Amino acid sequence: SSKRFSHNFYSSDKILQNYVSKLSEQGQSYMSDKYKWIGEQAAGPMNELSMDADKHGPELIHRTPYGVDQQSIKFHPSYWSLMDIALKSEMFYVKWNPALMEEFKTERHSLGFVSGQIYSMSELGQYCPIAMTDGAARLLYRYASEEDQERILPKILTMDGKELFTGAMYLTEKSGGSDVGKNQTMASPVEDDYYLLNGEKWFCSNVNADLTFVLARTEGAPDGTRGLSLFLVERILEDGTRNDFHIPRIKEKLGVRSMATGEVVFKDTKARMFGKAGEGLKIMLDMVGLMRLYNSISAISSTRRALVEAYQHLINRTLFDKNGLEHALIRDQFEELCSLYNADFYLTWRTVEALDEADNGNEREASLFRILVPMIKYWTSQNAVYIVRECMELLGGLGYIEDTVMPKILRDVQVLPIWEGSSNVIVLD
Repeated sequence: SSKRFSHNFYSSDKILQNYVSKLSEQGQSYMSDKYKWIGEQAAGPMNELSMDADKHGPELIHRTPYGVDQQSIKFHPSYWSLMDIALKSEMFYVKWNPALMEEFKTERHSLGFVSGQIYSMSELGQYCPIAMTDGAARLLYRYASEEDQERILPKILTMDGKELFTGAMYLTEKSGGSDVGKNQTMASPVEDDYYLLNGEKWFCSNVNADLTFVLARTEGAPDGTRGLSLFLVERILEDGTRNDFHIPRIKEKLGVRSMATGEVVFKDTKARMFGKAGEGLKIMLDMVGLMRLYNSISAISSTRRALVEAYQHLINRTLFDKNGLEHALIRDQFEELCSLYNADFYLTWRTVEALDEADNGNEREASLFRILVPMIKYWTSQNAVYIVRECMELLGGLGYIEDTVMPKILRDVQVLPIWEGSSNVIVLD
């Protein structure tokens, strides 16, 4: 019978367990069972769910059978099962539940990201809408009115995936891509703090989001990023009607196929200004920084999964009358790849610590976080693509079969150097 390296992606991860052991006893006590549970799910049931969600991606439904425009996204049932697993792991509940926020205020990001790293070893695509929901909660807590917080945040803290209000941010336009200063979407005031948005956003991940933060330019605003303001677009308005925007299509992507990425055309779409006029990018960068950290967590989780797959294959394989792991060149290759992973792990988790400290008023750590985030986003994503490809080679022909997990991991990680600012843009930052 073949040897299984890991039936639980948490129990087998001695590096991550060592990191968790340095968190508070209260935090460990609250989350340890959840870590073991998500570790078991990620090493078992999530694999089939993830493969199903990848093969049966989201479908855009423009109209009902009776000819009523509805612009809804239909997902495979595995998508919702994966979402329920994410919520049960409390990867962002522990960050934003008011009582837990207070109890674990010095380590809440660390506690949540442990669940996230384990989860995304099996499902990277769905980790994107989860990340942006976390980012939306962050902006709501830091910048929204008390009324909006009380109205919206409970919908983010649900444990039912189908009831969850997910978040998104729409920045990219055809005119500039990562150069958002070229954005052309316009916002015209109508009443109170409401505006009507008109324009097009080109790359909108989690296009089915309930809460979307959109950069747009008010009339008479200066060119460049200084003229951008931030607006909150809700999919369903307070009177229960659907907000008016059009989704022309869902992108056919190389990877992360389980979640919906689309194009959005705003045509007199109702929105409210979020924060002060002209400070849109400044506020939005608060969410972008968190998303870049999620990108790095995704990179190290994918890297570890690839290493697990390669190790598990070779420990069961005989090559030239020796076990695969007894060959010196294979051991040398593992030494290189695991060394890169270890370095990326500790650099990423040092950045998580900086975020926890920064959110508690430590200005030095806040500055360190701003320095580290673009660095680790660049470095971990580049390493992930390299390490996953090398692990695929260690599996030989088996690693190239589409029904196995390695091709999906390789397709998924290709987006990491691109998401949240491509590598050359990160360097320019």
